[in-house]
Amino acid sequence: MRRRGNAPYNRRLKRCSALMNYKFRVCLMSHSSGEKLSAYGYGPAKLLAAAKEKLLEPDVRISFFDLKENFGDAQQDVEIVRNENPDILGLSVFLWNFDRVENILCNIRETLPDTIIVLGGPNAPGYELLSKQPWLPDFIVTGEGEEAFVSIVKKLVDGSLRSLDSISTKTDMRKKGLFKPQILSGCAQSLESSPSPYLTNVYVPPGELVYMETSRGCPNQCSFCVSGNEQAKIRFFSLDIIRREIAWAFENCKKNINFCDAALNYNNKRLEEIAQAALDVDPSGKLSFTFALHADHLSKAQIEILSRLNIACATMGLNSTNPATFDTVKRSIDPEKFKEKVSLLKKLPNSNITIMMGLPGDTVDGFKRTLEYCASLGVQINCFELRVFPGTLFFDKASQFDLKYDLSDGLKALSCFSYSNDDLSAMRELFKQYAASSEKFVRGDQVLS
Repeated sequence: MRRRGNAPYNRRLKRCSALMNYKFRVCLMSHSSGEKLSAYGYGPAKLLAAAKEKLLEPDVRISFFDLKENFGDAQQDVEIVRNENPDILGLSVFLWNFDRVENILCNIRETLPDTIIVLGGPNAPGYELLSKQPWLPDFIVTGEGEEAFVSIVKKLVDGSLRSLDSISTKTDMRKKGLFKPQILSGCAQSLESSPSPYLTNVYVPPGELVYMETSRGCPNQCSFCVSGNEQAKIRFFSLDIIRREIAWAFENCKKNINFCDAALNYNNKRLEEIAQAALDVDPSGKLSFTFALHADHLSKAQIEILSRLNIACATMGLNSTNPATFDTVKRSIDPEKFKEKVSLLKKLPNSNITIMMGLPGDTVDGFKRTLEYCASLGVQINCFELRVFPGTLFFDKASQFDLKYDLSDGLKALSCFSYSNDDLSAMRELFKQYAASSEKFVRGDQVLS
C-alpha cells in the first residue's frame, strides 16, 4: 500500500473522531495461512461472535481485521492498529505469522503504551520462549479463547483490569526479565449456546470454504497435539446450530465445509444426525465436506452414513507402526486392525492416511517398516514431519526426549534420543524414493527437503 500525501493520517484523524463515541475499543487481528486463498481466521471469528454477544454496546466497540500472512507486512498492520487506537489488542499467533506478531507487538508497545495486548491462538503458549524480541504481551490465552478474552474485556470495562498486578503502568517494565504475562487457560463448559460468527452476521468468510465445529475436546492425549497435555472432555455444539450453519453456507454460495473436529465419528447417532442435516439442506450435493476420522471408531455403518455426502477429503491418522513410538506419542496402533479400518475408509472418495516422520522413539529402520506397511494399504499416504508445537507434551518435555527442533524453520524436529539429524535426512530420502515410485506417497506439508 503506497502512501499518498497525508491521506493515511487524515483517515486516521477522521477514524479517531468517529471512535470517540465509544468508551472502550477492542481490536482483533489475525493472519490466515497463505496456503489456501480461502483460508481465514476461524478462531478469532468465533471469539468475535462471543464478544459481540456478551459485551454490551455502545460502551464497547470491537473491530476485526482478518489479514493474509503473505500479503502486506507488520508496518501496515501497525498502521491499522494505530488507526483503531484500541484499549485492548488481541493477536492470533501461528507459526506462519510469528515474526509479524513480534514486530506488531514491539511497535505498539512503543507507540501505544497504554494498549493492553492479548495473545491467543495455537502458538501463543510458546511466545515468551520463542520470541527474539524483548517486549511481552500483558496476557497469553491458552486453549479456548472465547470466555477468557471476554473476561479480560469485562474487567477493563468495570475498572478492575487496570489495577491488576499483571498490568504495568510503565512501558519499559513489559520486557523479558522484568515482567511475566498473565496466563489464562480457557475452556467453555457448554457449547450448546455458543454463538456462531456466521449466524450472528459478524463475519462472512472469503472464498468458498467454511470452517465449522461440531464438537470440541478429545479423550486421547497424543504428545504432538495441543490437546495432549490434559484429557479434554468432549463437548458438543447444538445440532440446531450445526444445521443452521450448513444452511447458511449453502445460502451464501459456499462450496466446501471443513469440519474442525477430533471426534466427528465417535458417536454413530450424532454422525447420522449431522449427515442428515447436510442432506436436508443440500439434497443435490452441491456442498462438499472435508473431515478427519478416528480409526478406532470407524465402522461399516459410519461409511454408509458418510457415503451419502459429497466428500472432498476424508483423512485418518496412522502416525507410525513402530512400537517404540507408541509410549512417547501416547497412542498405539494394531497394524492388522488398522488395515481393516483402511479397507472401510477406501470406500469413501478422496480418502488418505497420514503418517509422521521424526516421532521420538522412531529410527530409520522403524520408519522404513512404516513405509513398507503403508505400501500394502493401497491408499494415498500423506507424510508430515514432526513439528514441536507449543502447548504439546513434546514441547513442554522436550528435554525428557532429548528433542531438538529448529526455531528458524517452523519448529521442525531435528533430532532426539532415538535418531540423529543425519538419520532424519535418511528418512526423508526413504520417503522420496517411495514418492518417486508411487503417486500414492505425497508430502502432506509440501516440503521435500
